[in-house]
Amino acid sequence: MSKIYLSFTVIAFAAITIFAIQNRETISVNFLTASVQIPKVAVIMGSYVLGMVTGWGLFGLIKHAIKKSKIGSKRAQVNQ
Repeated sequence: MSKIYLSFTVIAFAAITIFAIQNRETISVNFLTASVQIPKVAVIMGSYVLGMVTGWGLFGLIKHAIKKSKIGSKRAQVNQ
């Protein structure tokens, strides 16, 4: 199993490296009144990380809501 994990890690690292090399040009990013020149790969990777973090947080909120609703329904059954 560790050989499969190592193979996947090497392939993923190679793909990310090739992606970073191919997207080295800088682009202008504007937010409100600020403007910044950063590499395209930084924008793409930053967007990916922010999406991952917000998706993880949303998943946690949904999981918590489901757990809370199950506890509430169990309390209602006990009180009857």
